[in-house]
Amino acid sequence: MNHVTLFFLFIFISLLSGCATTKQDERVCPKIFIHADKSDFELSDTEKRLICGDPEEDAYKVIPSYQASYMLTGLLQSKGYSTPRFEYAGDLLHVYPGNQSFVEKITVVSDHESDSKMVEKEMFRKFKGEVITPKLLDAIEAQSLTYLRNNTYPCAKVSSTVDATLGEVTVTLKDLIPFQFGEIKKETVSGLEPTAFDRFYPFTSGDYFSERDLTLAEKRFTRAGVVQGTYFQESCDLKNNSFSLSQQFILGTSRTIRLGIGASTELGPMFRGKWSNQRSGPMASLWEFNVQLSFKNQFASFTSDRYMWSDSPRRSLLTSVELERDNQTTYEEITAKFKPHMKWTRDGSSRQWIWTTGPTLIAGSYKSATNDSDTKRINTGALEGKLETTSHEYEVYDLHPESGNTLNFNFDFRHPSFGFVDPLLKLNLTYLTLLHLGELGRGEAIGGIRLTTATTWVPDKVELASLPPSVKFYGGGSDDVRGYKLSSLPSNNGLGALTKLSLKFEFRKTYVFIPTIESFTFVDTTYFGERPWEVENRLWYSPGTGLRWLSPIGIVQGFWARALSNESVKDNGNLFYLGLGGVF
Repeated sequence: MNHVTLFFLFIFISLLSGCATTKQDERVCPKIFIHADKSDFELSDTEKRLICGDPEEDAYKVIPSYQASYMLTGLLQSKGYSTPRFEYAGDLLHVYPGNQSFVEKITVVSDHESDSKMVEKEMFRKFKGEVITPKLLDAIEAQSLTYLRNNTYPCAKVSSTVDATLGEVTVTLKDLIPFQFGEIKKETVSGLEPTAFDRFYPFTSGDYFSERDLTLAEKRFTRAGVVQGTYFQESCDLKNNSFSLSQQFILGTSRTIRLGIGASTELGPMFRGKWSNQRSGPMASLWEFNVQLSFKNQFASFTSDRYMWSDSPRRSLLTSVELERDNQTTYEEITAKFKPHMKWTRDGSSRQWIWTTGPTLIAGSYKSATNDSDTKRINTGALEGKLETTSHEYEVYDLHPESGNTLNFNFDFRHPSFGFVDPLLKLNLTYLTLLHLGELGRGEAIGGIRLTTATTWVPDKVELASLPPSVKFYGGGSDDVRGYKLSSLPSNNGLGALTKLSLKFEFRKTYVFIPTIESFTFVDTTYFGERPWEVENRLWYSPGTGLRWLSPIGIVQGFWARALSNESVKDNGNLFYLGLGGVF
């Protein structure tokens, strides 16, 4: 018998076995016989005891047939068999589950046609082809309600019916009355001004209701540590066409200490410690001491974020003292900074804005790792500022955003009149956007783009080697061009660059094996230039792939990346990374 004959014999036997298992008859207990239309239909041991009885329990040894049929109806519906048929032959119950029902159409009914169409389109996109079960109908109702509550309707009600034969789900929306947030009745906190917490709300009393904004407000309170917890209570009085909100606080202690340890193949062992008082004074100001240690970088800071103006609760005096040692392969820099800055925050309809600016006093030293004797010192003043704007959609995620965008712009201006040798202006802009691309298996497909443009302007006479590393740009590492080692780019013996243009792409697939693991594939690219506003032709790029785990203590990720360049004279090889932290 040759190989071809064996192959076709294998296919024939497989087809016969497939035909033989399309119908499965099972006597699940002496008086119940199930005629299943699918080979994958089965009942668990617990479900069998519910319909057959439990010989070890006197009260449940025998289950009457009528009670068994009632229990079977619910069990079968939970598996998507919406129209089972029961036949009695003497004392034997024959069960015909029939076929599973699938979502073929979703119709949404309400007095607002535009809202009905939007909910209908969104629900059908998410649930098309799903097995119809009571759990699925609950999910359709819950997600429909979430959509309505995110679109001005806090008092909306949702119900659903199903025609299992046609696979048609009908969703009914009621009480679609738009309301504004209005004035919130807040619990009084002893010792605090009434406006002390105003900076945490992403909405005003005149904004229309959004459940997402309520959730974001709760998260801002707890993330800042100003309270241990908070929650809102809603009241709908549709007869009088009114809606109101009240807010309660779980204060807890105002002082906390947090300690953490970790490791990565990039930084080695890591230690982090933080002491903070998040509710100091009548405006709930912040005092914080922070330490971060690794082989490559050691950082300590003391920060005071003082809100002193009760009539301007989003304005503060942000003062910090920072000490940092940056010890890279090609250079070492030690810097001390004193930063008495002003800070303002503002929320628009869909995003938050944070500005900080003010003078900075800088003292430190730097040297090349290859020449310990050539240590340069710096004592200067500077004018620094930062603008950060983040969409509420991005901010609402706790650990690892999946949609939305954020933009950061920084500047650092130094001048001989401040104590610096030559005029210098450092500019840095980074924009990140994450896009939900759709459903992919049991998870989501997410695309991300990060753009960084940065330059440091100095007069033409200034040599690159004379500038401290902190005003120049480097590349490589787990949050930059991931195929290259930390701060190893450009390859000019640690001189760095005065201009950098970087573009990064990432594709994610959530829910790999379990909901908290995602896979990702990326391509990181960057150009450098040794003069202001100019980049060279050499492109550094790095494709790679990896896995992330959203663990209880933070993000743990591992990836493989390739180090490539369009003008490479040697094989830069592969880089493997494993550790805590790391961002796209």
